[in-house]
Amino acid sequence: MTSSRPRAHPRGDARRAILDTAHEMFTSHGYEATSIRDVAATAAVSEGLVYRYFRSKRELFDESVTESYRRYITEFREQWASLGAGVPNEEVVDRYVRGLYRVVVDNSALLFAVSAADRFGTEPLDRTGILTGEVRRLAELVATEARDRGIEHVDLEMAVSCTTALVLAMGLLDNLLFAGGPAHPDPERLLREMSRFAAAGVRSAGSLGGGQA
Repeated sequence: MTSSRPRAHPRGDARRAILDTAHEMFTSHGYEATSIRDVAATAAVSEGLVYRYFRSKRELFDESVTESYRRYITEFREQWASLGAGVPNEEVVDRYVRGLYRVVVDNSALLFAVSAADRFGTEPLDRTGILTGEVRRLAELVATEARDRGIEHVDLEMAVSCTTALVLAMGLLDNLLFAGGPAHPDPERLLREMSRFAAAGVRSAGSLGGGQA
C-alpha cells in the first residue's frame, strides 16, 4: 500500500492539525489503539514532525486531554479579572462550575479514554496528575483575591480540586447516578445544586477543625 506524501503545513497549523487529529483518534479509539504513526498519517504530517512538537505519545495524549481545560481556565481567569472583587463568592463558584461542566460534557469521550488509559493502559500516567498544573493555576488565581474575600482560611488547591472532581463526576457519571427518562434531573438542576454545594464548602471551611479556645 502506498502512502501519500505528508503535505506541508505552516508551523502553527501543523501543530494544530496534530492536536486536533490526536484528540479525535484518542477519543474514537482510545490510548492503546492509537499510535504516533496513525496520528501522523491521518494529519498528513511526518512522524518526525509529531515528535518535534511532542516528545512521546504520552505527552501528545496529555496535551490533547488538558487543552480544553486549559483554554477554559484562561477564559475563566480573564472573566474573573473583568468582574472585580465586588462579585460574590457564590457567583464566582457558579461561573466556574457551569463553564467546567460544559467542558466535561463536550469532552466526555476523551475523559473516559483518560480513565481507561489510567486503569488498563500499559504506560503509567504522569504521577503529578494530568490536571495538576491547571488546578494550581486556578488556585493561585484564587489566592490573589482570597484575603479580600475573607476566605484565606481555605485550602485553596484542595477546594479547587474537590470542586473540579465533583463536576467531573456529575458530567461523566450522571447516567449511572440517576434514573433515566423523565426522572433524570435536568442539567440546570444539577448545575444549581453543584454550585450550592461547592459554595457552602468554601463558606463553612473556617469552622472545620477550628475549635480553638
